[in-house]
Amino acid sequence: AKYASLRALGFSADQLRLTIVQDEVKNIPHAILVVYSNAGTFVLDNQNKNVETASNVTRYKPIFALNSTSWWLYKA
Repeated sequence: AKYASLRALGFSADQLRLTIVQDEVKNIPHAILVVYSNAGTFVLDNQNKNVETASNVTRYKPIFALNSTSWWLYKA
């Protein structure tokens, strides 16, 4: 829903990545939305009420990401 809402507000696909991560605290996979903007890179996470800068989010290890045009596989 966050991805679709931000696209409707004018964010380009290049600015958004739905990212599947490994939560290294809970030891479970999880999905977050990473947003790239002129103000920086941000993480939107339904487990956190606050929008965090990506550099402040350390509990997640990325597995893969996608948007409406591309996908990325992260090395282990």
